[in-house]
Amino acid sequence: MPTPLPTPFKRLLTFTLAFAIALGLSLALGLPSHAQFAWPEGRGDGKPVEPPSSVTRYGNMEATAVKSPLNEKPLFTIASPTVYDRAMDSLSGRQTVEQ
Repeated sequence: MPTPLPTPFKRLLTFTLAFAIALGLSLALGLPSHAQFAWPEGRGDGKPVEPPSSVTRYGNMEATAVKSPLNEKPLFTIASPTVYDRAMDSLSGRQTVEQ
């Protein structure tokens, strides 16, 4: 006759088995997500998508340094949502980060 398992070991085995089942189900049934991903608004119509050289794009945000008018050294950095089409007629009330 086999010896019964000690109670702490039973609990650990039960917890491990439940965790493995939950992890397997969440990986098998989980839907893929597109975290921090957005299609460019100006895709395919020949409009410029790249920001000016003074602007750095980080996903859906663009940042640029605000420089001192006295010595042209950067004071701080500001950010705004990405604007893909910088033509004045297509901005429709939005403002680019370099303005």
